[in-house]
Amino acid sequence: MRIQSSHPRDARGLDAYFTPVEAVLALLDIEPSIPQRVLEPAAGDGAIVRPLRAAGFDVVTQDICDYGFPGCRIAIT
Repeated sequence: MRIQSSHPRDARGLDAYFTPVEAVLALLDIEPSIPQRVLEPAAGDGAIVRPLRAAGFDVVTQDICDYGFPGCRIAIT
């Protein structure tokens, strides 16, 4: 099973791999020490942000590309 592409970024573009909500909910169930304020540097479509905010976390969002998530800062490095 291949985890990451071996192609350079300029050849593959901006591959989008969004986290399943179940993974975030499982993390919230087992990890008691998540800080109240979280930076999501690859917010994408908000797959991680939505469940964290629903659980009461303050989540700051940014990404390298606009995937349509409202309020997400686009930060190109």
